[in-house]
Amino acid sequence: NKILEVLLASARFHEILIGKLAGVAAVSATLLVFWGLLSIGGLFGVQAVASSADLPIAEIIAAILDPGLLLPALGYFIMGYLMFGTVFLAIGSLCDTLQEAQSLMSPIFLVMMIPLFIIVSSFDAPDSNFVQYASWVPFWTPFLMMARLPTDPPVIELITTTLLMIGTAVAV
Repeated sequence: NKILEVLLASARFHEILIGKLAGVAAVSATLLVFWGLLSIGGLFGVQAVASSADLPIAEIIAAILDPGLLLPALGYFIMGYLMFGTVFLAIGSLCDTLQEAQSLMSPIFLVMMIPLFIIVSSFDAPDSNFVQYASWVPFWTPFLMMARLPTDPPVIELITTTLLMIGTAVAV
């Protein structure tokens, strides 16, 4: 209790919230890096075996391991994580009880579900005008831009949607 009192007396509220977001992100990043490296290593092994056996899956794995797709996808994942993390921290800071937080989380989860319906409905044309415009909504950007990455969207669009997500996180 004494440590908590000293922390609360000396730290500002935004420092505590940013520290909590950074701590949870660091724990999640540790798990993500471990499982990501393990799966990428496994994919390289499967690709080597498949290419030596002249199986068509080798081309699919080569497309998955393309750095032109992996790096922007990782960037959108990180920015989406931070943006939604700030939203969840803001909601948590408004609530006194767990029930209040759960009732405020429902609309956020509904907003997060909309891009999944958009992606499913646009399998035939992932770079259609509707998906392009919808990917500019900051809460949908991480999902829709990852689906659009194989269609090579313009670099300026990648940069501006990322900056829009950063701006949204800062505003929240």
